[in-house]
Amino acid sequence: MPFIRILFAVYFFAIPAMAQDSIVGHFGFDDIQWCPEKVSDLDAYPPLEAVNYISPFLFNSCAKIPEVGVPVNSFGYQHAFSTNGYSIISIENDDPGNLTTEKQRIFQLKLPEPLIQYAKYKVSFYLSFADSSTTSASRIGIDFHYHEQYRPFVSSIPKSIGYLETQKGVYFEDSVGWMRVEFDYEPYIGDRYLTIGIYNSADSSVANNANPYLLSAYYIDDVQVKLIESSSEPPEVKIFIPNAFVPNNDGLEDMWNFVMLGIEEIDLSIFDRQN
Repeated sequence: MPFIRILFAVYFFAIPAMAQDSIVGHFGFDDIQWCPEKVSDLDAYPPLEAVNYISPFLFNSCAKIPEVGVPVNSFGYQHAFSTNGYSIISIENDDPGNLTTEKQRIFQLKLPEPLIQYAKYKVSFYLSFADSSTTSASRIGIDFHYHEQYRPFVSSIPKSIGYLETQKGVYFEDSVGWMRVEFDYEPYIGDRYLTIGIYNSADSSVANNANPYLLSAYYIDDVQVKLIESSSEPPEVKIFIPNAFVPNNDGLEDMWNFVMLGIEEIDLSIFDRQN
């Protein structure tokens, strides 16, 4: 009966209280130096971490081609909210109503340090409605994860336990200025990555999906994660372990990730279907 037995230890240590209003992550998209000089450069070097096979875009005033320039680019015209660059999220479908042809453009950011359980954070970013959009959207979301997200063979990304979204039916349609979106967030446990996008289907997110080509796109700038209240409470024992995974490189459940808190040591075994 072949199996793999893994023995490892996780040690708990006290986390000192932190000052309020401490910025954990601030992303203005200017510290990512990416100034493409020709169209082929767009595929040669992805500027942001991809979540699926739809590459994220980074726009900057230093770009030599209009596709990803600031203020003029392939999605419209907009100056950066701060400094010289921004990114974009979108949901698009050339056959509205058919979920199999729907595509979500989502990008991923890595925080400088994991978030603290029991603490309270203020999460904010600015968005602006892109000129090329055929319809506006509500239910714009930000999702937190304790591990990196990558599902290369899917266009629609599922939500996790750390998902937050704007109110359904409140549509963002300002293409001239920038609109601030913010959430209060209490981490489930040790989140280190965040993704931003329009996660829900177009049928439940956009104002009008009757256009022959549906596109709802928003420039994103000045993403901040700020600690507003820390906690000195000791962590309680928590454990989350998925009971199965499928490492067949199809982009779905290939990685087996689990979370433990307050546990010093665990002895576990992994079996295949034949035990």
